Amino acid sequence: MNAAGRGREQAALRRREKVQATIEHTRRHGGDLSVSAIARAAGVDRSYLYRHADLLQPLQEAQTSTTTTHTGLSLSNTTIQSELANTPSTSQAPSIASNSRSGAYPRWWA
Repeated sequence: MNAAGRGREQAALRRREKVQATIEHTRRHGGDLSVSAIARAAGVDRSYLYRHADLLQPLQEAQTSTTTTHTGLSLSNTTIQSELANTPSTSQAPSIASNSRSGAYPRWWA
């Protein structure tokens, strides 16, 4: 292999390592684990990640795996979504009461 071929191969290896390191850093320290965010932080195009399934797979696993945040809590996206879905809503819109003078007003205006 000539020098140009070795240079391209080394550049490809550096890009791959940069993407892997970016995914791992973002998973450990929190942040946006989207394809766009990882590609931007690693300095590659999104299409680079989509063309390399071996890089896209760890990203998809990181998006759904358990992560530990700086608070020490170990949560997954699935856990958070199920907790939010099962949390009763505490906010309620003000009820409307009828006012005989000029129509309907929210009760808290009276």
